[in-house]
Amino acid sequence: MLTRKRNLLLLALMGVTLVAVSAMATLRHQRQTPSSVRPEQAIDLERWPIADHSAPESSDPSVRAKRRARNKKYDKSEWPIVANDVADSTVRLHRVNPDLPAFPVRESTIVLIGRIASAAAYLSNDKTGVYSEFTVVVEEVLKNDLAEQPVAGSSIAATREGGRIRFPSGRVHWFGIGRQSMPRIGGRYVLFLSGETEETLTILTGYELAINKVIPLDDLNNPNKYRDNDEGAFLKSLRPSFTDP
Repeated sequence: MLTRKRNLLLLALMGVTLVAVSAMATLRHQRQTPSSVRPEQAIDLERWPIADHSAPESSDPSVRAKRRARNKKYDKSEWPIVANDVADSTVRLHRVNPDLPAFPVRESTIVLIGRIASAAAYLSNDKTGVYSEFTVVVEEVLKNDLAEQPVAGSSIAATREGGRIRFPSGRVHWFGIGRQSMPRIGGRYVLFLSGETEETLTILTGYELAINKVIPLDDLNNPNKYRDNDEGAFLKSLRPSFTDP
């Protein structure tokens, strides 16, 4: 009788132990892969090019003057660029216009389809700001309000605030804008660009024309109805935006 009771007690304890172990495993899994995080929300920091904080200016006067002119746009920034900061990232929120339409044609100076050939990051002249510059090989120009006429096969430069900075200690700090990403090198995009001259073009937003689907560059319209469209359907929706009323 005692043996039977002892066996029943042992079975009960084993059952409780198994339930506890199972619950702990489930909890660990939920912490590692929260259901609220979507795969596309993961941030690929490799998209943000790196600027060397101690990099010297070009010795070529014309190149130096051109770079200083572009740097000036990002002077007097509010980024906390501090060499001895122990943090590894800074994200500025509420910097994106939430009312920017999915296709900001009116707000854009140039709208084009092109491929990202290269990317680099630079500090502003006063080293308070950082921005990324992308070389875009033009495939098709959908809109152009500038005197300059970019044509298929030519290259233009477009910038976007943010980037990574490597300090003399070797520490790399990421500076990003909430809800904005960066184009990836090799990617093919529809880009909406704003600027008074070709030298001051900045990226308002864009869409990557990836294989079999369209990927919004930014999280401006959530949910974005064009996410995962095929290229043909996406361009069919976009092109009427450029016809005269």
